[in-house]
Amino acid sequence: MEWICKKFDMGAEDNLVREFERENHIFMDAEKQVNKEEKELDLERL
Repeated sequence: MEWICKKFDMGAEDNLVREFERENHIFMDAEKQVNKEEKELDLERL
């Protein structure tokens, strides 16, 4: 991600990641994504 930001002059990597996560409703961090999916499954089971 850092290389892409520098190559295309897109600004801060953190902002790009946050925007991607928000728009796609997923986390780039695998652990956060797994936790999110587990919480969603728990809510569906109720």
